[in-house]
Amino acid sequence: MLELGWLHFGITQALCLALFTVVLLYFIYGRGKRYNLPPGPTPLPIIGNVLLFARSKKNVPLEMTDLAKTYGPIYHLRFGFMRTVVLNNYELAKEALLTKPTEFAGRPRSYSMDIITEGGKDIALSDYGPTWRLQRKIASKALRKYLSGSELEKRVHKAFGEGAINALAAEKGLFNPREHISYAVVSFISAFCFGESHADKDSLAVKMLKFSDFFLEVSANGLPEDFLPALRHLRLKKSQIFRDYVKGVLDDLYKLYKEHEISFDPENIRDFTDCLIAAEREARTEEAPADLAQLSNTHFVQTLSDIFAAGIDTSRFTLCWAIIYLVAFPDVQEKAFKEIENVVGTSRLPGMDDRKSLRYTEAVLFESMRLRPVTPVGVPHAAIKDEQLGGYDIPKGTMVMINQWALHHDPEFWKDPEEFRPERFLEADGTPAPKPDNFLPFSMGRRVCLGEVVAKPELLLILAIFIQKFRFLKAPGEKLCLDPAGGIGGFVPHPYNVIVESRN
Repeated sequence: MLELGWLHFGITQALCLALFTVVLLYFIYGRGKRYNLPPGPTPLPIIGNVLLFARSKKNVPLEMTDLAKTYGPIYHLRFGFMRTVVLNNYELAKEALLTKPTEFAGRPRSYSMDIITEGGKDIALSDYGPTWRLQRKIASKALRKYLSGSELEKRVHKAFGEGAINALAAEKGLFNPREHISYAVVSFISAFCFGESHADKDSLAVKMLKFSDFFLEVSANGLPEDFLPALRHLRLKKSQIFRDYVKGVLDDLYKLYKEHEISFDPENIRDFTDCLIAAEREARTEEAPADLAQLSNTHFVQTLSDIFAAGIDTSRFTLCWAIIYLVAFPDVQEKAFKEIENVVGTSRLPGMDDRKSLRYTEAVLFESMRLRPVTPVGVPHAAIKDEQLGGYDIPKGTMVMINQWALHHDPEFWKDPEEFRPERFLEADGTPAPKPDNFLPFSMGRRVCLGEVVAKPELLLILAIFIQKFRFLKAPGEKLCLDPAGGIGGFVPHPYNVIVESRN
């Protein structure tokens, strides 16, 4: 009887396992049979195509670009249970982002992003809908108000014209400029968001940099729970560190936002946080109460988190890439300096009024952003309903990635795409050329980067200040690696050293 009991138990287990396997395989494969999905590599049960990238010696965006040579410009992958479609040319990106802007304006949910956004309450990563539209409208109004004056120029001059320049001038011999650039960027964005009088922003800046470095170095391609949700119950150590970092940053942001609410004076707007509070209070008289009721302080703190956190990484690594290309191409650096010398001189810092005349310097910035995009696949989109792309079916909820690396290196659009050539962005007479279609560092359409209006003038002024004040040199025998490091979470330069010479 005992043996029969064990046999019965074993048969039950086997039947349950078989049933589970059938259901699982149906979930993975069967649900897609009614769709005309794009081609792609065959996924493994449960883990999907994760091993395809784990075994590759290339960064994920570069591997994605290579896959397009086999499967075409649109193909289908699975990351765990997450259905993903990758777009590798401008025509498909245009169809998804401009021709069908609402249909693909969603955002996929993931374990790590839910932690950062407190359940999807920010602007950059939250799903598309009425609450998101109102939140973005208020934030855009606040940014326009703040940028209408001279605050951005003043903040850049203080953080870089004083802080970073003094720090770089004190360096003797070889050094890695990343730390100086990082702290100057954090100083600028902290002052931009929170003003000069809030002591806690300094500790927040340090926490933010530590979290950013951790995310890039350890979690650049996502946490394990992003691909296999069941793992969240195991409380993995890396994920707990991730949660602790996020909590520390958000706690400080809530404290600073509360301080601003208490001391808010509409006649004395001190920083972007004040502008955000002012825009929210104006919205109370302009928007429907039912719509405003969907927004809470969490949404506004998350808006600050978007500007603060995203602005730090995109700015500092864009500048790190630009500097290494100036070192690698000294003739380009000198040509940019001559332009700055002619337009601005050397007795004052470049300002907002100079932007339209710094055409070559801006082209240098754009070309470094093209060659080494810091967000090589942008922020993933999601289909909010069953739709089509490129003649294929895209089921609701599918994650859609725009491979910016592929667009920026498309040999059919860019001649010699691996060459560093700022003139691509200029007409023959030196005037700015129309923005190339295949250049999408800030994306486009409904989900175009909210911070683009800050990033473009900020980065140009900072780069112009650096070139105006210093000559960046490669030491004899020093090798520069221009290959990208990092992954889906962001492309950063390999550590490099430079020598700086004052131009004074």
